[in-house]
Amino acid sequence: MNEITVDELWEYFAEHRASLSSNYHRIASNVEDGIEIYLTEEHGFPFFVVECDGERVFETQTISALDAETTYEDLLTKYILPEVPTESADEYQIEDDQDCPDQDEDRVDEIECAAEDFLLVLLEQHPEDCGLDSTDIDEIVSMVEQHLFDRFGISVYHPVDVDGCTIRYPFGDPDEDDGQQKLPM
Repeated sequence: MNEITVDELWEYFAEHRASLSSNYHRIASNVEDGIEIYLTEEHGFPFFVVECDGERVFETQTISALDAETTYEDLLTKYILPEVPTESADEYQIEDDQDCPDQDEDRVDEIECAAEDFLLVLLEQHPEDCGLDSTDIDEIVSMVEQHLFDRFGISVYHPVDVDGCTIRYPFGDPDEDDGQQKLPM
């Protein structure tokens, strides 16, 4: 199957809407890394699922054509590097893979610092003085990220270490499955 470009996404969604209401379609993949992006329809709009080696690592609902195209482009950039398909193969955007680990580490550091600052203001003393260590702070961050997603549908980009590999995951533990989502076919 050919990958669906960002420019083709909405047309593809409209043409296959009946099938997408009950099935997942693989619309992009990176065979080397075992990454696949699936599309389905939920609540009338595109719903994306990303799998890595058959394990679900990300899913998101979109609310408009523009949101779907922007989300799909972001997913391609994050998971299908180094190439993002546009209208033709000559227009691929190439990104430097060497930047990703540094960006991931910077993002994790940024989240940890923000959480410590938040707790310092909230508690009016350093978190360590209240008996909170880095593990406790990580747990608090995970609870906040989960709440943002569950309550408001907001995904937080937070790289996570799973079995010695850093993956990009929006919140929580990618091994947790609430059993409520359909599996890609």
